[in-house]
Amino acid sequence: MRVSIFRKFTILLLLLLSLFAWQCAPKKKVDNLGFINRDAVYAQLMQISDKIMDWHLGNGRLENIHDNTATSIFINGNLARVLICTYELTGKQEYLQEGLRYCRFLAKSAKPVMTSKGHQAFWWYDMEDSKNLYLADTGTAMAALFKAMPYLNKSDKRLVRSRLDGFFRLITEGTDADPTNRNRGASPGWICKDSGALGVGYYRGRLEKRPYIVSTAQAGVLFGSLYYKLTKKSASKKMAVRATSWLLDDFGNDGALQYDIMGQVWPQNKFQANHYSIEALLCFFDTIKNKKLKNIYKERFPAFLNFILSSRNNNGLWGINRTYDAQRSIFMMTALIKAMRTGFANKEIQEAISKGLGWLQAPENAYSYGVNVLIRQTGFVGLMYADLLKEGITYSNPRKIDAPGNLVELTRKAHELSQKMDEFEEKEFLQTNETAGHAVK
Repeated sequence: MRVSIFRKFTILLLLLLSLFAWQCAPKKKVDNLGFINRDAVYAQLMQISDKIMDWHLGNGRLENIHDNTATSIFINGNLARVLICTYELTGKQEYLQEGLRYCRFLAKSAKPVMTSKGHQAFWWYDMEDSKNLYLADTGTAMAALFKAMPYLNKSDKRLVRSRLDGFFRLITEGTDADPTNRNRGASPGWICKDSGALGVGYYRGRLEKRPYIVSTAQAGVLFGSLYYKLTKKSASKKMAVRATSWLLDDFGNDGALQYDIMGQVWPQNKFQANHYSIEALLCFFDTIKNKKLKNIYKERFPAFLNFILSSRNNNGLWGINRTYDAQRSIFMMTALIKAMRTGFANKEIQEAISKGLGWLQAPENAYSYGVNVLIRQTGFVGLMYADLLKEGITYSNPRKIDAPGNLVELTRKAHELSQKMDEFEEKEFLQTNETAGHAVK
């Protein structure tokens, strides 16, 4: 959607005034989200979790899906987080147990490798079919293990802790040889000494150590922050701080983060550069106190919000439904929600949230967006909804399970929503199969 220069200027002016008010106001948490229909959010989150249960996530290979990413550790790790979050928001044990079942599978499927310094590390395939080592995917998957930790028995906790320790050594010390057995060389580690950014891993037939924004966000910032919270290791804090500093320096003149990979900037992937970085930055600032970086973030935030607001489509979301970059964009809604919670609240942002969520909460729109049929999109929307219901729950654990009083009614609404979504799915793929059958004839 095209936005006039005058409108962009007006939005930016409002955001700057909000920033001034934020900095001058008492440092007290606010929640200006009373306009949100929380029952509708609960119902959609539970519907998404029921769909994840239908996919038998805990087996490690999703069933009854419509693409070839059934074993993706980053997608399935996100789905596990959705389930654990939904348990924490409803008290429904079945969600917790299936989420934990996948986390145990993930921990047990780790592959050992010796680092460049002679220590044991652990790594994972991004997917069983492609068998690549991607730090970004693994960093995302590790967030599920952190999420599961409080609910594991002692034996499983020791197993998970060993995997988290091993992944940290993989990032910092690399490998003594290509663990995928494709002769792509050893790695001394993937932290760029001059910048603190992280490289890809092994990518497109080569060892790739140049800065990659998604690795930096998901492995450097998100994993680094959570690993420091767990272990209090100064080396992990240093990694997270340097990675965050690099991210904050990556904001462009348009207010957005750039998709940096292999020494290039790919403008076609701009939404996902910001999507993946948002949760990581929120986790960092909730976990690690760093006044210097916090002030830089506050300075960047108005222009960042201006980019988010001015990039919306007619539905109030981003991109064209189901396209590559649009599938990786919904955390920009999380950024708007965070703005409402931290003193940036204004009518422009409230209306943007209302429009986007209002559109997405219609079942036919949720389905056309990709919920139920695109597995990564389903997970991202679930995480966005979970954070909307309880701030920071996607990367932390609440002190207590606080289920809503009308849970029975919400469960009924979620079931009705599931029936509608299943009807949409059956209709789409029945038509697809019939078309394919006619083509064969």
